[in-house]
Amino acid sequence: MEFVIDSDRQLLSARTFEKDVPAFYQSVAMNGNMVIDTDTEKELNEYAHKWLHNIIDKQYHLEKMRIFLNNYPTEVEYGTDGLISSFDGSDDDLKYFREQFDSDPQRRIFYPCC
Repeated sequence: MEFVIDSDRQLLSARTFEKDVPAFYQSVAMNGNMVIDTDTEKELNEYAHKWLHNIIDKQYHLEKMRIFLNNYPTEVEYGTDGLISSFDGSDDDLKYFREQFDSDPQRRIFYPCC
């Protein structure tokens, strides 16, 4: 799944879903930054909500995420303690990331669904 993060509104919104077996791909239709296909957006957000809470219930933890800072992909890795263990961006990027998302995004991404 791919998500967009609206840090001002503290929202995580699903944009794509893909699985290999059976092959399936779903994407929210967009016009620039505006969602055109609100039904697909709602469906993916509901699925993501259930999926993420299932991860919490099974006590899994976030290992890696890719964010785009200035349109450049940056990998963030986490240890089992939930803290950042590796960040492949600049020091300024890390400072921005921590200011926007804190050093503990595992607790911050779970908001009430829909």
